[in-house]
Amino acid sequence: MSKQTLLLTIRTKKLNTRAYAGVVVAVFGVIGFLLMAYLELPMPGFPVFLKFDLSLLPALIAGFTLGLEIGTGVVIIKSILYVLFSGKGGGDMGVGVLMSALADGAFVLVATSIYHRFHTKIGAIFSLIIGTLSVALIMVAMNSLVINLLINVENINKFLWEVIFPFNLLKGGLTSFITFIIYKKISYFLKGKCNVVS
Repeated sequence: MSKQTLLLTIRTKKLNTRAYAGVVVAVFGVIGFLLMAYLELPMPGFPVFLKFDLSLLPALIAGFTLGLEIGTGVVIIKSILYVLFSGKGGGDMGVGVLMSALADGAFVLVATSIYHRFHTKIGAIFSLIIGTLSVALIMVAMNSLVINLLINVENINKFLWEVIFPFNLLKGGLTSFITFIIYKKISYFLKGKCNVVS
């Protein structure tokens, strides 16, 4: 094979890989949107406005398999779709969606970065635990900021640490558990279609 042919083959493969990654972001973003918009579940023991959904799951799987940029892209796409098509994203001027997107992005950033550095089962478990803790703390901080700026709530610290923090720990823990269970099965299919190093 000549040098010119080899370079052309490499360029074609890179273009195919980028195109495939774009398809994954789009498809997983739509799945995340559907999970976020239509499969919300109330959590027993928590206020009715705090609901559990698995919309972060596609982003985590994409990030673990194809990298941080892909996982982050999924979060962005599902958040945009939620604002545009769910009819639920504008009630609080988009603050809730923004907070959710930032928290999900942080989870993907932390968990994916750790997992790609320690690419083992233990590394996956550790990354998901740290990701869950990070998001729970981030949501406490963001809720504190929003509540202080927009709402007058008595005993705010009690509310943050006895409601917001445990809710996000539980939500992140459940999402992490399901991610750990199904990630490998889905990643085999994704990796078979794309030669991005995971």
